[in-house]
Amino acid sequence: MSRLPSGSAIIVLPVKGCQKELSLKSRGCGVLRLANFSCLFEFKLGTAEKALEQIQDKKYYEKYLSSDKQVVLVGVGFDVKEKNIHRYIVQSIEG
Repeated sequence: MSRLPSGSAIIVLPVKGCQKELSLKSRGCGVLRLANFSCLFEFKLGTAEKALEQIQDKKYYEKYLSSDKQVVLVGVGFDVKEKNIHRYIVQSIEG
């Protein structure tokens, strides 16, 4: 579990060979698929724990478990007052 320093930002750059998916189930969910793993993101106003809990409760990751790739879940919490990422949690699942 990590916390980004105040004033820091995450920048997402296009990656060659990367496949991104959008889900109509959740506005805050995104998937980044690379050669060796799939990474599912959930973004929440509030806590990273709630974001990760939503990925787990709604089982967004299930369709990626059938591959032999590693599945990485990332819950990201935004602080409303600071208008910045407060914390993120990363959890790995073997496919």
